[in-house]
Amino acid sequence: MARASRLVATIRRDVPVELDLTGVTWGRYDDSEVLSAFTDLAFTSLVPRLFALRASSAEGARPVGGTTPEGQTAAGWRRIEGAEADAWVAQLVASPPGSWVGVASGVGGEECLFPEERALAVAHDGASASLRGEAAATAWETVLAACRVSAGDVKAMLEGFCPPGSSTQQLESAAATADPSRLFDCGIAGYLLASNRSDYGVAALAAEHLSRHVEPGDTAEEARAAAELAPVSRCRPHRLGCA
Repeated sequence: MARASRLVATIRRDVPVELDLTGVTWGRYDDSEVLSAFTDLAFTSLVPRLFALRASSAEGARPVGGTTPEGQTAAGWRRIEGAEADAWVAQLVASPPGSWVGVASGVGGEECLFPEERALAVAHDGASASLRGEAAATAWETVLAACRVSAGDVKAMLEGFCPPGSSTQQLESAAATADPSRLFDCGIAGYLLASNRSDYGVAALAAEHLSRHVEPGDTAEEARAAAELAPVSRCRPHRLGCA
């Protein structure tokens, strides 16, 4: 038994093997093939890492002085804040678009009772508006009442701006404002498309369906991804017979 174990454990170095080492150098791979393999094997939590590596490589190759201009996302979407964001949202709800408006909530200021629900990003047609505090709550109510809204987790968004313990008036107002026919939940759509995946967050869904890396916690990018995921993934559940 000892001799057999030694034979099995011995590394043979005299076996003739034809191998081009330059062809198997680490770091050289086809992104599309890796993405396809991750999707087939349900390794969905690894998909955002793949695009993070791609983004890091692109950042390293970017020449000095080639950074993204202030006020823009990496893909050229405009970031809006402050009074300009309030005005942009008001204009958006005054003439509601037929396409989906993406929303995402994030961390508010330390003075907020519910800090994670007192920051809001609203994205549509090349712009993402970021609002905080009461401005965020007001924007959420007006957008919800007027527009077709897409979010990573609609239920969490509704509960965030109308948390447990809210007054009866607030609850009735939220129930009257939220029209299910104008709401799209990216997480539920992702589950209907692939119930065996481990991550239904906007970042993972954007990596798979939009082939784009979204940094978790960047509400402007998450809102933009939610807006773009709705038309991409909405038709697929319908093809499977899901409402």
